Amino acid sequence: MIKQEHNHVILEFGTGDIGLNAGSITKDNEVVGIIVFYNQEPREIGLPGDIKAGTEVDLNSFPVLMEFSKKESVDVIIKALQEVKQSMSQETNGGESMKRYRKKPVIIEAVQWKEGDTHPAVMDRALLSEEWCYNNSSDGRYYINTLEGEHIVKDGDYIIKGVKGEHYPCKPDIFEMTYEKVE
Repeated sequence: MIKQEHNHVILEFGTGDIGLNAGSITKDNEVVGIIVFYNQEPREIGLPGDIKAGTEVDLNSFPVLMEFSKKESVDVIIKALQEVKQSMSQETNGGESMKRYRKKPVIIEAVQWKEGDTHPAVMDRALLSEEWCYNNSSDGRYYINTLEGEHIVKDGDYIIKGVKGEHYPCKPDIFEMTYEKVE
């Protein structure tokens, strides 16, 4: 819906009744980028609008027309829209915006586990059932019972000892982004 209110225009795409087209025109012998918004029959958001590429149109017939004579102007609009999207899409919990937290600097104990290694926290399903004897870590043969339940351990995963003495696996890429070795 495109709605004029006082001295500004409100665009609401939630019902799929706004068409959006981008392109360029020549104005005063310069190429000018344009985005036009227009009313259309409601449809699924994201489907092509009524105006097809190459169609000649009267720019005065659009309720909203944005012109850009500099590429940098488009970047400014994109950045502003991304900021709006980010502020709108912040996860909420009980009506409150999610807060940001930094992990406390805690020194942990960890070891990189290789298939065939023994570790007191790693369980081998082959010890429970013969059908697992010929499986390997990529099949889910090895696991750790964590505070959140059973977690699969694969070759190369790190096994971390948590602050409550519990163990849990961590993928190597996540481990390397999160932890650094202390001397």
